Amino acid sequence: MDDELSVPGQNQGRFWASWGFQLPSTLLKLFERYTRLRSSDPTSVDLLFRAIGLRFGTLHDPLDYCPAELLPVGQTELDGVVCGCVMHDPRLLGEMPLAFFDPSIRRGDYLGVDTRRSLGTLLGMQLNQACGQDCHQARILAEELGFNPDELPSEIPLGVRPRLPPGWKLAETADGLGVVAESRFFLPQQVYQTPIEDFAPLRIEESLRSAEEALSENAPATALWYVRNALVFVDHTDEQQQLVRLRNQAYHRLNRQVLAGPIPNPDKSI
Repeated sequence: MDDELSVPGQNQGRFWASWGFQLPSTLLKLFERYTRLRSSDPTSVDLLFRAIGLRFGTLHDPLDYCPAELLPVGQTELDGVVCGCVMHDPRLLGEMPLAFFDPSIRRGDYLGVDTRRSLGTLLGMQLNQACGQDCHQARILAEELGFNPDELPSEIPLGVRPRLPPGWKLAETADGLGVVAESRFFLPQQVYQTPIEDFAPLRIEESLRSAEEALSENAPATALWYVRNALVFVDHTDEQQQLVRLRNQAYHRLNRQVLAGPIPNPDKSI
């Protein structure tokens, strides 16, 4: 592990540059507490992550099919499920919720409505299966966060969605995380609540056409909805590139440049 990343509380600038986003204050305070109490121990953050059932580490290579909204902070020990903060829009930073994302099925699940409750779910799951020092540390963390360790959920709660400001909507997507935006950026006929098992792959041409039409009607959130749903089902690189190109256009129209690279030249491959 990179020693500089194991003590983020001591070098915020380098931490930001390496991870690419500001941690929610609840999670950052836990980092700072562990590094302050164990400043001479380069594995101190590893201890924190083991207590919540994760393996600490940044993921420098983008995961295939992982939504750009998911900002990874670690992985589960055995099955490689990614855990990260979910940032739909830079204006919604604050106490971002955490989510799991399983690349093998291209599906994500929210752990809580905000950072604190997400950590409570992680701690409850860990208490349900860990033993020894990790379990002891999980109980301590739960109490520090104001939870009764014996009342925490032992599995991911169903139907959890992030808190949103007035005038904002979340439209369900096949990847489980949804598209979040102000209502005015969705088409009036937008479907918001769709059971995840009801999503079916559209033909790539139909998805691209629908996304392009939504962009032309000043509905970039609906365009993003079509693209995100399609990305769950594609396996061919050329199709993925076409979808990513439209996805990035939607991000730019939503003023979410942080989630997209420069809009690529349509005459060149991504």
